Amino acid sequence: METRPELENSQVLDLEACYAICSLPDTGNCEEVKVTNSIASGCPYSGFVAPGHTCGEAETQDSFKNNIAHSVDGVGVIVFPDPANSASDSCFEGSHIKVYKIDGAAIATHF
Repeated sequence: METRPELENSQVLDLEACYAICSLPDTGNCEEVKVTNSIASGCPYSGFVAPGHTCGEAETQDSFKNNIAHSVDGVGVIVFPDPANSASDSCFEGSHIKVYKIDGAAIATHF
């Protein structure tokens, strides 16, 4: 994968994700954003970039669920701490995600 100078010293997780869910600066209120049953395919750097949910709520959360990333040249799904949830500082999860045919990591949570 090539170097991404546009992301150096940036708070943006990925400008070229197929789905960049509440990951760009000044996104606004994302508490009601829900992405379910979606497919990200053929993306250049990442399929989905999405906030994680509260730990222990995998079965009841509905903000990011049943999504599939495939045939991505980078990371399938990047899960980051939800800025709207202060508990994300110590624990967050991603769940109900399917990923295949990915050139990089399937799922990244390196925060």
